[in-house]
Amino acid sequence: MTEICAGSIVLLMLTRSDLQAIKEIVKGEVNPVKEDLGSFKKAVKENFGSLRKDMGFVQEELGSMKQDLGSVKEDLGSFKKAVKEDFGSVKKQLNTVEMKVELVTKRVEQAQEETINSLTELIHTGYSLHEERIKKIEDHLKPSRSQ
Repeated sequence: MTEICAGSIVLLMLTRSDLQAIKEIVKGEVNPVKEDLGSFKKAVKENFGSLRKDMGFVQEELGSMKQDLGSVKEDLGSFKKAVKEDFGSVKKQLNTVEMKVELVTKRVEQAQEETINSLTELIHTGYSLHEERIKKIEDHLKPSRSQ
């Protein structure tokens, strides 16, 4: 190796053996890196293959979940429809029961009023008959007193 100085620039003149030595050094440094890179590349390929399999499984599961969700939505729709129908039926029955309760309440009130009127009439009739008996007794007793 020869050095030539020209101003601030230093030129190196390398011989063929110098270049061969540099080549061997670079080769010695590059080969382990190449090997490591090859191993890394192989590991990445293996992991990528495994990742693809896992991704396929995830996609299958996602498809299955979508189907299940669709089924749940259908079932929920059917349930909602059934609840609406049952609610309508129950509401009609409740209205019918309310009308019957109102009718029974009116009949009970009417029966109470009739009972009160009948009892009142019975009391007045009993009182009137009692008054008549007392009067008859008094009338019957009056002539006996005068004799």
